[in-house]
Amino acid sequence: MSTISHYKEFVFRKATTQDIDFLISVICHAEKSGTDKLPLSWLLGKTEVELYPVLEYFLKEDIEGSEFSLSGFLIAEHQGRAIAAVNAWIEKQNSLHLSSALIKAHLFKNILTPAEFQTFQQKATLLTDFMIEREEQVLQFENGYTLPEFQGRGIMSALYATQISYHQQLYPELHKVHGHIFANNEKSIAACQKAGFTIVKETFSSHPEITAHFPYHSKVLLEKIL
Repeated sequence: MSTISHYKEFVFRKATTQDIDFLISVICHAEKSGTDKLPLSWLLGKTEVELYPVLEYFLKEDIEGSEFSLSGFLIAEHQGRAIAAVNAWIEKQNSLHLSSALIKAHLFKNILTPAEFQTFQQKATLLTDFMIEREEQVLQFENGYTLPEFQGRGIMSALYATQISYHQQLYPELHKVHGHIFANNEKSIAACQKAGFTIVKETFSSHPEITAHFPYHSKVLLEKIL
């Protein structure tokens, strides 16, 4: 176990392949943002059950530089049990200097049939003005979730701080951190604000496909200057 730090009675460590089932649950909960809508399910044309082997494949591939990278996740553990996690990466800071969007497209193309991938591309065009473009060389947070019985104890804010510290040690020139969150996710926004983030941008969409399949019609960009 690669322990990074401790917070109260919790151990913070890097994720391993043994955490994949938990991380799939984390990704789905984070995507739903407190609702029953799972955008990734709509984008890929898969049910939630069908998404599990897809996400397992993404995590096992562990391509550095996106929200589906296993090695980007930091786990909070309590008495040997994983109870929270959040992913972080520096945009385009990978061996191929690829954006997280291109990495995801590569993963999607590998798992979908040509017809399914074409449908995904058509759906993705609807997100152009809704999704916030990621800034190069900025630390990105995505897919954070804490089990309900451990929420409200500052774990996510501590995970954010630990991820920042860890990446600053690797990249001393790091100066900015971003989090992209649905505007209805008040708990996640509060956790970011507790960790020193401020809202710097908000996007909206009234497209019926967005309102039907996404947790909320608005996303916010939270930023922290280091």
